[in-house]
Amino acid sequence: MEYKPASGIGYRNTRSFRFPALVILILMLALPVSSQVLPTVEAWVLKADAYKNTDPAKAEDIAVQALALARKAGHKPSVARVERYLGVICFMMGAVDTARSHFEYALSIYQELHDKKGIAACLNNLGVIQQESGLYDEAKASFEQSVQIKLSLGDTAGACSGMINLGTISLYRGEHRKAVALFTRVLRMAQSVNDTSGIIDSRINLASVYNDRRMSDSALFYLAEARYLAEGRGDKYNLGYCLNDIGVAYSHAGDHDKAVDHFNQALVIRDDLGDLAGMATTLDNLGKMYALEEKFDQSIWYHYQSLKLSQQLNDSRSMAISQNSVAELLIRQGDFTGAEVYLRKAIATADALKLDSYLEVMRANLVKIFGARQQFDSIDHYFLSKDRYAVSQSSQGDQKMQFSGKPLREESKTGMIPLLFVATMVLLVLLSAVFTLYFRKIS
Repeated sequence: MEYKPASGIGYRNTRSFRFPALVILILMLALPVSSQVLPTVEAWVLKADAYKNTDPAKAEDIAVQALALARKAGHKPSVARVERYLGVICFMMGAVDTARSHFEYALSIYQELHDKKGIAACLNNLGVIQQESGLYDEAKASFEQSVQIKLSLGDTAGACSGMINLGTISLYRGEHRKAVALFTRVLRMAQSVNDTSGIIDSRINLASVYNDRRMSDSALFYLAEARYLAEGRGDKYNLGYCLNDIGVAYSHAGDHDKAVDHFNQALVIRDDLGDLAGMATTLDNLGKMYALEEKFDQSIWYHYQSLKLSQQLNDSRSMAISQNSVAELLIRQGDFTGAEVYLRKAIATADALKLDSYLEVMRANLVKIFGARQQFDSIDHYFLSKDRYAVSQSSQGDQKMQFSGKPLREESKTGMIPLLFVATMVLLVLLSAVFTLYFRKIS
């Protein structure tokens, strides 16, 4: 398995893995969650859904009217249906807390109605919110419950959403094989029932894995059909993801002009849609491209805009990635002190979220700083001490870095003693057996 690069677009692109969590969230919205939904309310929801990926704000306005109709009728299944739909739209526009409120309220209604299908859908929705908040263990539990309920209901297509979201968490943690297995399974299931949305989602996610491993040809292969299908449906939201990820693949292939062109196309679409998380991803990717061209003023501007959006969304993982990007740029400029400040914050967050693949890159950057300063003692202490390098508390809420595992030197020393002992004992036993057979033959 290849590791993430210490610099380059591929590393930053992992933030757009939130894609499946966002788009799969709405896989089943084209059909009513419950057959009990009032036809008039459902008609308004479907009207709103036509603008979901092109004009989310307009979709929200129409959905609010649908909610007013459902409340006026006092019809709980219809209220729950629209509340959940509004949660999706709010999430798409970056209003995570508002989305959570809609999902939780819808879940409470479905639980009251004992509507298992609605409960499963809301659990998947809330899992997305937990995932974006860095609560990966809670998100995993929500997704698994959702998948279990949907499978028990015979809703295989609906279960795919939870499977992709589980694959996304595996991808965040660098578990590529597990992620590929889940995404491939979903792709086959989607193809078997001609589910275009599922095909697009699974292909983009598979491309994300290969981009993460810097395998450009494989990534472009999966993105080609996803882009074709998204364009055919007029799905600008998914098209924005495709264009961004195609840019990532070209950057890995060394074609900077094509990469920048695709990033700019993605940025325009995401800006028009108000997709703040997508904009943050693409802005950071553009920042890296300008850093490679040594246009540092432009690069730092893009990185800071990306970081600002991540803070606005309160997306801890994305903030850590942006902080690492800023640190990499400062290292290139020779500002090692500033780079270290950003890296320590990024490492603290990545460590708390157990994002091992991110930590490899961030820690490599920190060691790079020590090496540039010729602080070789610091490098030794970094590996030998778990708590020596804690994050300096710039605010009351800052966390300390936690380093896991023993240093390599200690492992080699302590590990060799029992190994040598065992090897010696085995050798003695073998020699004893040989001599015993030898003397028996002589006798």
